[in-house]
Amino acid sequence: MSGKLSYTLIDYGGEKSTVKLSMPEVSDINYSTAETQIDALISAIDGITLMAPVQDTRTYVVNDYAGTLPTSQYAQREHKWLVQFHDSAGNRGTLEVPGADLTLLNTNEDTMNIDSGAGATFVTALEALLLNTYGNAITVDRVVHVGRNI
Repeated sequence: MSGKLSYTLIDYGGEKSTVKLSMPEVSDINYSTAETQIDALISAIDGITLMAPVQDTRTYVVNDYAGTLPTSQYAQREHKWLVQFHDSAGNRGTLEVPGADLTLLNTNEDTMNIDSGAGATFVTALEALLLNTYGNAITVDRVVHVGRNI
């Protein structure tokens, strides 16, 4: 059985959105490593979104944040990063991160630069922790800016 991570963010207008993902189960044996990987992923998500953190819920702990509104009017939950990935068996999946920081877009494209900077940091942290619905480790194919009317 895998663990779960939910990371809730708030946008400029006070609306909340949550990133949800599966991860390996955390035990006394791997607790310290898991905490480090989760903290790295949360930091990497913060590096690619303009929204402010409200709360992260791990299968074994809940962390509350200040939840103050972000200062950028572009921090909107409808602007999302759509993360497209696959596992070694060819299974595909997606994950959404709200409040996309569009300064991370490749020039004249709707994709994030995942080869360097905040994009590369995010991909490295995500691949180190995320399991797909089959319980397999994933490889990120690309990260695309999408608008969502929620």
